[in-house]
Amino acid sequence: MWDEYRLMHKGETTAGFIIDTWEDVEEADSGGVIWYHTAIYTYQLPDGRDFEGELHGEGRLKPEFRYLSQPYPVEVTYLPDNPAASRITKDLPESIPGLLRNQIFPHGFFSVLFLFLGFYVLWGLIREVKHPPENTQPL
Repeated sequence: MWDEYRLMHKGETTAGFIIDTWEDVEEADSGGVIWYHTAIYTYQLPDGRDFEGELHGEGRLKPEFRYLSQPYPVEVTYLPDNPAASRITKDLPESIPGLLRNQIFPHGFFSVLFLFLGFYVLWGLIREVKHPPENTQPL
């Protein structure tokens, strides 16, 4: 997460190319399948040094990336003080809330819902311990 933050604020961009991609599939607990993909990209710094990066994700690859017949041009953001830290520019969040949403709530609505429900249940338990209900009827 720290590298993504630094890439958003201190990163520089350069031209790069996706040179290889692949997909993998695993069985899900629910009986379906989960697709994962990887893309290998290269980029060159203004001083001529070459670097390579990987992009991992969940889901299918875009159709144009499934069968690369030639390198696919992309824009890469890298850190000048650590050029090995890079991301394909379009995959970087544009703001700190976007970065937090991607890191803390990667599955969107359902992550927020379950987090809210967990806090609600925890708050109820704490309230019950601090202020137990009064017994109005003797046993």
